[in-house]
Amino acid sequence: MEIRYVLILLRFIVFFFCFFVVIVHGAQDQKSTMLELAKGIPSSKWNTSNSNPCEWKGVSCSSSRVTGLVLSGFGLSTSFSPRFFELLCDLSSLQSLDLSSNSFSIIPTSFFSCKGLSRLKYLNLSCNGLTGRLSNFSEFSALETLDLSFNNLKGVVGLNLNGLAQLKSLNLSSNLFNDNIPALKAMKLEELSLSNNSFHGEIPHVFVTFENLTFLDFSQNSLTGSIPIGNLSKLQKLLLSSNQLEGSLPVSLSKIKALSIFAAIQNKFNGSIYSSWNHFLRAVF
Repeated sequence: MEIRYVLILLRFIVFFFCFFVVIVHGAQDQKSTMLELAKGIPSSKWNTSNSNPCEWKGVSCSSSRVTGLVLSGFGLSTSFSPRFFELLCDLSSLQSLDLSSNSFSIIPTSFFSCKGLSRLKYLNLSCNGLTGRLSNFSEFSALETLDLSFNNLKGVVGLNLNGLAQLKSLNLSSNLFNDNIPALKAMKLEELSLSNNSFHGEIPHVFVTFENLTFLDFSQNSLTGSIPIGNLSKLQKLLLSSNQLEGSLPVSLSKIKALSIFAAIQNKFNGSIYSSWNHFLRAVF
């Protein structure tokens, strides 16, 4: 019996030793990756004389492994380091990546087929001047927040976002998209902004099934048809201004008690405005 317990103890020791070796080895690999990544970062932003990347500006770590990078406004562009995005793919523990307000006009397609960022939950590429068509984000299956606003992306959205089953916040506003509004399959979606594009056609009825929606902004597009309203009891802000929507305002809209802001000016609605909407903090028709 004692031998049995000794063997069990030895197994635990071996297991934890191997686990420790993997963690240490992984941390060393990430340190090498970060030092290589730093070659594409202006020296005024990252002080590499500090040997611990976890203490660099905008870097978050857990157990010496990088979990977050905030590189917003770092003056970055693809020309700084052609391997920049390739190196990012090696940071397998990364959960949050903010590259907003830089000058990445183009992001290599290899980044979007990257297998190493399967844990990424937050991705912000806004305010970069990105051009071309929307890439396929299906490899980033853990994404909860995706911000691509204030770029020059164009064309169709299509199925490029349909693999994001965990998505809670999507911002495609202020681009050049000229497609129908995509019938997304992100059932956990809470915030959606598609404003200031050239989306046309009707609003897909699939959105009425997104029961977690709190914010919906379709303003400044070319949408037609009526407003589909389902069980959106959590909806707080609905922005539809500057479209070509028509018909009567649905009575069910007035029954969403959480709704505090509703803006729908510059459309073609007809009929009366319901007096029961006096619970709105702001309503603009």
